[in-house]
Amino acid sequence: MFLGWTTSEELLSVQENGIVLLHSLFGEFKKKVTMTNDVMQERVLEARVFYTIYGTGLAILSALQHRFSLANNIYDMKLRKLPVVP
Repeated sequence: MFLGWTTSEELLSVQENGIVLLHSLFGEFKKKVTMTNDVMQERVLEARVFYTIYGTGLAILSALQHRFSLANNIYDMKLRKLPVVP
């Protein structure tokens, strides 16, 4: 599991199966976001939270193919798959 904070001060947790959970500062469940089936099948090896003008972004490295996936805004989860690193 990987943890981080959003720009609106919500706790963001990324599970190995590709599910993203958002909680408030007080631990109240806010939202559940699922990744694409590719990410869910390959498992998450590493995840990082970053901040952009669009909001909170998320970068994920898959375990099987070592492929990066990128979302610029977690509230509008549109994953972009980057090419496989040789």
